[in-house]
Amino acid sequence: MKKILITGGAGFIGAHLSNFLTKKNFDITVLDNLERGDKINLYKNITFRKVDLRKIPKKIEILFKKSDIIIHLASKVGSWQYYEQNAYDIYSNNSIIDANVLRLIKKYNKRKYIYASSSHVYPANLQTSKLKKILKESDTKESFPILSYGLAKLVSEKQIHFLSEDIKNAKFIALRLVGIYGLNQNSNLNNGSLIPVLCKKAKFYPKYGYKLLTDGNEVRSYCHIDDTCEYIYKIIKKIEKINKFEVFNICSNQKIKIREIAKKIIKVSDKKIKLKLSTKKTSGIDYQVCSNKKIIKFVNWKDKKKFDQGLEEIYNKL
Repeated sequence: MKKILITGGAGFIGAHLSNFLTKKNFDITVLDNLERGDKINLYKNITFRKVDLRKIPKKIEILFKKSDIIIHLASKVGSWQYYEQNAYDIYSNNSIIDANVLRLIKKYNKRKYIYASSSHVYPANLQTSKLKKILKESDTKESFPILSYGLAKLVSEKQIHFLSEDIKNAKFIALRLVGIYGLNQNSNLNNGSLIPVLCKKAKFYPKYGYKLLTDGNEVRSYCHIDDTCEYIYKIIKKIEKINKFEVFNICSNQKIKIREIAKKIIKVSDKKIKLKLSTKKTSGIDYQVCSNKKIIKFVNWKDKKKFDQGLEEIYNKL
C-alpha cells in the first residue's frame, strides 16, 4: 500500500482527492490548517494532522520522510476579489508554504511530487475575447500573471523545475487546475467560488439577491471534481513515465459565459429569479480556456461529467 501525504487535504479539492485515493487502497495522511477545510469531510481511516505549513514542526517532517508520494495542495485561495484585495498576503504566504514543502522534498530526497498549480499562471494578454486563445502548457514562457496568486504559483513551478535537476530520477508534476467545481466547495459570499455562490444566492433568493459582479461576458471552462480526482489518480498510476518534471492542465474543453452559468442555475432552481448585471464590463481576464490535449494523451482518458448535472448536484445539496 503506497503512502501518500496530501497537504491541504481537508479543503475542497483535497478532501475529495483524499477520499478518492483511499478507495483506491492508498494509505493517505492529510495535513491542513483548517482555514477553509473541514476534517469532517474526510473518511475515518484517513490520518489527519492539523498544521500550519508556514512553520513545519519536526514531528510533521517525519511524515514527509515516510511518504512515497507527496501531493501539495495547501494554499491560500479565494475569489478574484479576495486575490485582488489581499495581493501581498496571498503571495507572501503561498511562497513561504511552497518553499517549506520543497525544502523537505530536497532534504529527504523525495522522488515523487505533485504540485497543485493554477490556470492563473498564464499571462493576462493571452486571455482576451479578441484572441480566443486555447492555452497550452507552453504558453507561460513569457508570462507575468495578473494576480499575485498566479505569480506565486508560477515561481513555485520554476523552483520545482530547478529541483528536479538535483534529485536523481525525479518524477515531479505541476497540475494547472482550471475551474474545478463540485460538492462542498466554498459558498461564502465574500470569498467563495463562483458556482457555489450563485447556487446559494438562487437557493435562498431573494435574501442575497442575484447579481453578478461584472456584465457576465467572461468566458470560462469548468472541470468537475470527480473528473479531477480521476485525472490525478491516473497520473499517479503512470508517474514512473515522467522524466524529471512535467506540467499538465487539468481542465475540460467546454466553454461557457458566466452569465450563461447564472441562467442555468436559475433553471435548476425552478424559481422566477431576475438576473442583475454590473456596469463593470469584465474582471481582469475575460477569456480563460485551457487545452486538455496533453493530459488526455498522457493518461488515455477524458473527463466525463456533464456540466448541468454538476450544477444540479451543488444546488440540491445546499
